This record gives sequence, C-alpha cells and structure tokens, in this order.
Amino acid sequence: MKDDYGRSMHLVKEKCSVVQLGSQSHIVVAHIARFPTSGDKPDQLAPDVLRFILGSPDIIKTGLEVLQDGNLCETQLAVKVHGLRCLRIMHNSLSKKKFGGMGGLAALYLGKRLRGKGDTERQLSDWSLPHPLTEPQIEYAANDALISLLIHNEIASQISTSPHHSLLASLQPTLSSSSPNLHINPPTTPSPALLKQKAKTARERKHRQNFDSLDTDSKILYGKLRELRDKIMREAGWFDATQSRFVADTDTIFLLARERPVTVGELEGLGKKVQKATREVYWREFLGVVRGHLGLENVGDLGDLGSEGMFLGKG
Repeated sequence: MKDDYGRSMHLVKEKCSVVQLGSQSHIVVAHIARFPTSGDKPDQLAPDVLRFILGSPDIIKTGLEVLQDGNLCETQLAVKVHGLRCLRIMHNSLSKKKFGGMGGLAALYLGKRLRGKGDTERQLSDWSLPHPLTEPQIEYAANDALISLLIHNEIASQISTSPHHSLLASLQPTLSSSSPNLHINPPTTPSPALLKQKAKTARERKHRQNFDSLDTDSKILYGKLRELRDKIMREAGWFDATQSRFVADTDTIFLLARERPVTVGELEGLGKKVQKATREVYWREFLGVVRGHLGLENVGDLGDLGSEGMFLGKG
C-alpha cells in the first residue's frame, strides 16, 4: 500500500514516531511512523487496540515525561490519554533527592546502572520515516519501556507503605493528557479518598502475594474458581468488583485453591475465612469445580449433601 506522505502527516509522524508498551514479561516497540497512511487523518496511526490502551484509566502509562507524551498523543493523534503516572511527580512526592534523569532513578530505586542511557547519539537519532529502526534504537526503546515500569513499581511500593497517606495522591491513575503537571503538597489530614486508595493498594498487594505463593497446579485451580465466580456474577447482573462478596471474594478463591475442599464438611472446616455466600449459597458449584479439577468422581448428587458434611471420598 502506497503511503501518501503529505506534509501534515509527515509532521505528525515526526512528533509521534514510536509507541512503547511493556509488562514484566513482554515489550512491544511499535514504530507507528512507518504505518501506511493515506491523507492527513491522524487516526490512521492509532488502531482501535492502541486507542483503547491509551484511553483506559485502568492501564497505567508511566515514564519520566509521560504527561508531555500524553499531550502529544492528544494533539497529534487525537487520542486523549488516561491513566498517566509521572515518575518525576512520584519521586518528588517521596523524596527531595536529585536524580538526574532515568538513569539516576534506576540507580536510586533499583540499584542498577543503565547501559545506553545518556547515549545521546541513539536518543537523538532519526526515529521517523523513511528508515526502519536500527537494532540499537529498538534496544534503547525496549529498555526505556521496561525500566520505566520497574521504577514505577518500586516507587509505588514505597509510597503505598509510607506512613504519609497523602503521598498516595501521586498514585492517582486518573491523570490525563490534559491534566496540569501536579506538585504534591501533603495535607495535614489524609482525605477519605486517599485512605480508600491506600487500602485498595494494600489489598491488591496482598492478593498478588497470595497468588504467587500457590504452586502451578493450584494457580490453575485458582483460575477455574475465578472463572466460575465471574460467570455467576455476570448471570446475576453484578458487574462491580465489590459485589464479588455476594459470591466469593478473592480471599475465598485463594483459600479454596490452596486448601482444595471436596466435601461440605471440609468447606465448613475452613470457617468464616470463606465468604458466607460461598458456604451457604454457592457451595455446590465451587465444590464441583474443585472435585472436577482433582479428577474425583461425585458419589451421588452434590445437591444431596447436607451441612453435616458427608464425606464424598478422595479417590
């Protein structure tokens, strides 16, 4: 497909040449300046999936100058970016130490020296059309995405465990490409919203730790139990995560995956750590998933079991 590389589109591609997406296991370097285009409509450079990622407040976009990057996406690609977390703001809310760029943050929070950071030849090289990225450029872009994520996670962890609740303002994932550059001045009294955010962060950290503590087979069972819980919630019309307590909350799912009860008695033996609705309403469904995962044949109908906890047999 021939690219009508007009002047206006040429300028857009120069300003928004590369998009880097990363998790701890995958990195994508998208050289959008090489996307074929026809005419000057900027939405050609932002496919639907990229627009979704950039626009979602639930998908964190982080970096040292990420607010400027977000503004570029809005002005050049017509995509309003949400979920921005600026590493500079996060660091300044936590410490007064000077850091001297991304390399300084990596040294400060990760104890690592970045290879290639400060390499102005690669940083200032041509990232736009008509040339494809060189291997050094790809390496530089991929490292930049990964190191931003690692630094963000470390700073966020320190902020979430800080006794100064007000620092959580720097973790707000609601900053958008139109947001002003924030300066965090901790109030004397933490607001209810910040306390709620701190509690949510602590719960999420606990859930990650619980999941990581499971062996591989238990993690598979955990996934099956969550799938059942989510299915029940959808059928009941419950789409708010807080409504999971009406079926089985995340702590209950973890406990069932770890302990693997196969009888009503064993389920009751786990006590009130198991959600009340799980024990009293949906016990048949959850026991069925555990037994099915373990390859156990049901003796009779699970629905015939009473609260006395009749033993079904484990093989």
